Amino acid sequence: MMFEAIKHLEPAHVDMLWRMYNIDHGLIVQEVSKGSNAEILGIQKGDVIESINGKPVSTTIELENMLMSNARALLKFIFLLGCFTHSKKNEAP
Repeated sequence: MMFEAIKHLEPAHVDMLWRMYNIDHGLIVQEVSKGSNAEILGIQKGDVIESINGKPVSTTIELENMLMSNARALLKFIFLLGCFTHSKKNEAP
């Protein structure tokens, strides 16, 4: 996917987004790769990503950091879940 930060748009464009949609921050989706997870999830060119898990996002760096943070948390959860289910299998009935 490719994005354009709203804060980097021309002021008139930012003003129009604010008046029409009450949006003054976020990332506008410029391109979605064919067959990507984003396309499967229904993300389309022109969509605006304002936040991830309720946290505002204004730059691609913020988006990447949030996604990486969420991925690390998910991996930790999967690891802990695996340890838990493994220890349950080894318990005597």
